Amino acid sequence: MKNDNLFYHPDDYDFFGSVASLFLKKASGTEGLLALIKNPYLYIGGDLYLFSAVLNIWILRVLEYSVVLPLTSLTYIWTMVLSYFILKEKITKKKIGGVILILIGAICVSLWEVNKIKGASCILKRKNLDGLDV
Repeated sequence: MKNDNLFYHPDDYDFFGSVASLFLKKASGTEGLLALIKNPYLYIGGDLYLFSAVLNIWILRVLEYSVVLPLTSLTYIWTMVLSYFILKEKITKKKIGGVILILIGAICVSLWEVNKIKGASCILKRKNLDGLDV
């Protein structure tokens, strides 16, 4: 199916990468190599990482690397939220402060780079993809 007007969300692969890490964390609780190899969380996490990487590559087809890479810092937000709600980990003021500083830096880099790319936005870009099946 051909679609000439697709939206790309660079933050999607970050979310899938964070969820993948969550499954790998759950897999890490197994004892012994054989038990780890039999653990379905290992494969779910691995598959989600692979999906995240493919999505990242796809996004790099339409957005510049200098815009996409700083947006990977969104992983820190997803990871903190998932670890809080699912793993019941504590969120300290230092963690929040660190994430805020990382995000400020990512936003600054992205905005500066976006100004170099006419018609792009740092979070969402629409592009005509002639000849690509989706």
